[in-house]
Amino acid sequence: MKRAGQEAVVRYNDTKRDPARTGDKRIVSVWVSYFYRMIKEQELRLGNFILQKINNRISMVPCTFEHFDLLSKGDAKLLFPVVLKSELLEKYGFIENKDYPLAPSAREFILTLPIIGNNKNEIFAYIKSNGECFGRATVNGLPASNNFYHLHQLQNLYYFLTGEELKTGR
Repeated sequence: MKRAGQEAVVRYNDTKRDPARTGDKRIVSVWVSYFYRMIKEQELRLGNFILQKINNRISMVPCTFEHFDLLSKGDAKLLFPVVLKSELLEKYGFIENKDYPLAPSAREFILTLPIIGNNKNEIFAYIKSNGECFGRATVNGLPASNNFYHLHQLQNLYYFLTGEELKTGR
């Protein structure tokens, strides 16, 4: 299985473990919480990209006041975080490190931050062999943030460090 929010297809070989067939509420709640992580209101800023379910379609949209209204009313079940993927990283200016020692089973992406000073400020993103993607900020090669897994977290970190919005095609 993959992390919460990642696109995945779950197939049950054992009908005893299939929540749709057994009605086991414990398995269903684990399955639902595993794949359908809700977004916390305090993690979002206006303009952060999120996934929203509208008429049985899930679309990536920028966060607006209407989304905060939904969250405050407890309707977060229709909003999901955008999980980091290589395509998104490249879209936002990350460059793949072709010399990464764990390649090809794992990948590393680097985004150099436009911060004035003597320090080397970068955001590293990694795609592990199981497909999980996460990132972290570094200063002079040392970790300077917790790991993050979602696009809105990357957008917030970039804004906090640079004072600018993260734009595509940097």
